Parts: sequence; C-alpha cells; structure tokens
Amino acid sequence: MSTELMITSEQTTWSDKQLSALRSIGCETQSKADMAVFFNYCVRTGLDPFARQIYFISRGGKPTIQASIDGFRVIAQRSGEYA
Repeated sequence: MSTELMITSEQTTWSDKQLSALRSIGCETQSKADMAVFFNYCVRTGLDPFARQIYFISRGGKPTIQASIDGFRVIAQRSGEYA
C-alpha cells in the first residue's frame, strides 16, 4: 500500500490524495461532513479504508459506516483472543 494514503497521527482530516482515492472507491456522493465523520471513525477504530477494512456505503439511501471481515479480524487480533 502506498504510504501517501496512510492516515498519520498528525492528521485531522483527509488529504486531497486520500479524498481522491476514497471517491474513486465508492465515496463519491458523500458530503464533506459525512467524510469528516468517516475520518473520525477510521482514526478511532484504527481501521484502514484503503486496506478495505472499513467502508462508507449507502444502505437504503442512507450513509452508513461498516467494518469488513478484514476489519473485524484486525480488531480480534488486537484483543489478543483471536484464535
């Protein structure tokens, strides 16, 4: 994965390159406010949207944030109880 897409500890919002990449993988219709919320979720959970661990999708016309199976595996590994 390209390091220019990684979320760094100094970031407070998406970079232009990150936004461009997110828009190309399905976030093209989300508002700036929705993308700010998504950024916060990614930082809080430590899940990486560029590694397909977390998604911002529309379900029934409403935006929702959803972890993928890979994201759940990352969370399980962090718990120390993933077997």
